[in-house]
Amino acid sequence: MALNKHVVNAGTKETATVPLTSQEEADKLAADQAYIDATPAREEAEKDSKADLTDDVLKAFALVVLDEINTLRSQHALSAITPAQLKAAVKAKL
Repeated sequence: MALNKHVVNAGTKETATVPLTSQEEADKLAADQAYIDATPAREEAEKDSKADLTDDVLKAFALVVLDEINTLRSQHALSAITPAQLKAAVKAKL
């Protein structure tokens, strides 16, 4: 299977399709294979990044809710709940 490349004439701006040389074809195939080989690692890194973002969002949400709970508790002369206490309570429910 011959691979082609698009070339542009700098003077006329016309394009043409020409076959790749053997070296260009080998380089293209090697680059394509390297991309394919790297795909699992790249996908794993993206998944880890999304998981980290989700963890950060959940932590921020929990802290906002804790602030609101503590505001209500203070209005009723109750002591505040610490983040450590919240974490222990959540773990106990899991």
